[in-house]
Amino acid sequence: MVISRTKYDISNEEIARLFQHAGLGQVTEIRVLGAGEFNSAFAVTADGTTYALKVAAKNEAVQRYEKNMMVSEVHWYEVMREHTDIPVPKVYFSDFTKELIPTNYFVMEFIQGTQRDEMQVTPEQKAKGDREIARMIAKLHRVKGEQFGYLQTGLYDTWYEAFRHIVENLIKDTQDKGKTLPRGEKLLGYIDRYRAILEKVPCRLISFDAWDPNFICVSDDPEKPEFVWIDPERCFWGDPVLDFVTMSLGQWKLAEKTDSLAAYNEVAELPVTATREEEIRYALGLAYLGAIMDSEKYYRYAPELPHWKNNVEGADLFYGLGFSMLEA
Repeated sequence: MVISRTKYDISNEEIARLFQHAGLGQVTEIRVLGAGEFNSAFAVTADGTTYALKVAAKNEAVQRYEKNMMVSEVHWYEVMREHTDIPVPKVYFSDFTKELIPTNYFVMEFIQGTQRDEMQVTPEQKAKGDREIARMIAKLHRVKGEQFGYLQTGLYDTWYEAFRHIVENLIKDTQDKGKTLPRGEKLLGYIDRYRAILEKVPCRLISFDAWDPNFICVSDDPEKPEFVWIDPERCFWGDPVLDFVTMSLGQWKLAEKTDSLAAYNEVAELPVTATREEEIRYALGLAYLGAIMDSEKYYRYAPELPHWKNNVEGADLFYGLGFSMLEA
């Protein structure tokens, strides 16, 4: 389990009380799930059925866009079930009252399978999985919104306004910790420079968190991968090009992601073809991921922890990639 300042340290006794309150029976087994760095997750067996329990981060230890994010996660599960055919777990019970424990939690279907990052596959089989994920993301992008931004921090009429506000919040988050975010300020300058492009962006539901651990493979045949999408907590209404940031990692330019682009465009309502404007939007997304990693280390880790170093190196990488493309 990742050591993180944001996680609520829940006891087994508290978990048993939550399940009794939800009417799900007597708890007989509890084990930690996943390597998430924000919420806590557990596989809990009660009356012979195994469920997944998610416990939200401590609200005082999170950034502005992360507050009450679990409420948004349950909402996005409902949206994905209603408006797409993307497989997601069923939610059986949620409690946002903070009466039993001082944070939010919910209980959902436990998905039997293998996290994508733990699969043993050949390069060809991984490529097939990449293409399937790209098609799933294209389906997510078919869901249209009327305003842009995170539900938690307010919605705006254009992606320019929303994006600027989102980055401003990261700068404020960092200042709240007595630090500065100079490369975040630099990103604001690029957002202003490309205002005309950002004001034309279509409003779609995006993930910006489509990392391998958020997909569970439920098929036995790696030649025909089938995934269930979990943890849509960081979804927001925004620019669909940004989701290519976490697709096909290692191929850093949008135009290099040929397989993912082809698979995405098979089912996309709005194809992405790596035009110059799309490359600019993508580069801004890279720099935005750098800003997130740059700021969040102050909330999650102590400097002596390895994950602090990972965030420092990740921020350097994504800032560098994004800014170099924007300066080209």
